[in-house]
Amino acid sequence: ISTSAIAQNDPSDTANFEAVRQSGLDLIAKIGNPLARQAAEVAWRTNAAKALVQAMIAQDPKRAVEMLGAAQAGSRTKDDTAEAVGSSQANTTSSVVPRNDHVGEPAPYERSVQVFRDDIPPHDRSALAQQARTAE
Repeated sequence: ISTSAIAQNDPSDTANFEAVRQSGLDLIAKIGNPLARQAAEVAWRTNAAKALVQAMIAQDPKRAVEMLGAAQAGSRTKDDTAEAVGSSQANTTSSVVPRNDHVGEPAPYERSVQVFRDDIPPHDRSALAQQARTAE
């Protein structure tokens, strides 16, 4: 239910995203078994991040393609970058993701890039980027 709420909301509403994500984490914190709690937390973070990306794709597929490309380019290894020279993802510049005027506070799309890199496993990132390209 919570991931559906994230996917149907405005992806630039980071306060709402964080509130829904935190409510899920609060619920998970009540799980008595530490291993089950840890597994549930990892799954929740991944599912919440995927729901945020889904909302971005639904709202603005072109922007999502740019953001996902910037996120993937930012998380490439040295070997990945050399292999990707000339691709649209490798040529994505930091101007694709707008900077925030507030020092120390990420802009909504910067927050989305961070969530994408931090909470979505690498094998799922390319599938989401392909989904955004298809939607575009």
